[in-house]
Amino acid sequence: MNINDGANLGKLLERFSSFYDSFVRAIDVKYRHLGQKTVVTVVLSAKDSQASGSDEWVNVAIEIENVTEFNFCEGPKLSYQVLSDGLKSAPFNESIFIDFGHFDELPQDPNEWRSSRFFVIGSAVKYSVLDYTD
Repeated sequence: MNINDGANLGKLLERFSSFYDSFVRAIDVKYRHLGQKTVVTVVLSAKDSQASGSDEWVNVAIEIENVTEFNFCEGPKLSYQVLSDGLKSAPFNESIFIDFGHFDELPQDPNEWRSSRFFVIGSAVKYSVLDYTD
């Protein structure tokens, strides 16, 4: 499903409780050539409020297209494998900014977003819900 507007983004965040305490399972960066833009896919394991029983946990693949900037930082004392502060996202100009757990509050301007240690900026976002796997 495409989430390029505020209504769909709100539905996604509500469905997955803003991805609080979700887990990063995979990050895939596809560099393009000949004028095509980069695509970044982040797979998260999260609780699905629309599921019940043993199927409550699912994997969610979030694909960001036409990526202009990203930063994924990991170190001995720094990890974003668990999104304790959830996922934050907002549109600015023609771009969609997504932060994967760096901020505890929604940043207010593009420069603040860029200070994140774990973010992607692109022009189109879509997601798919997958069966849970480790």
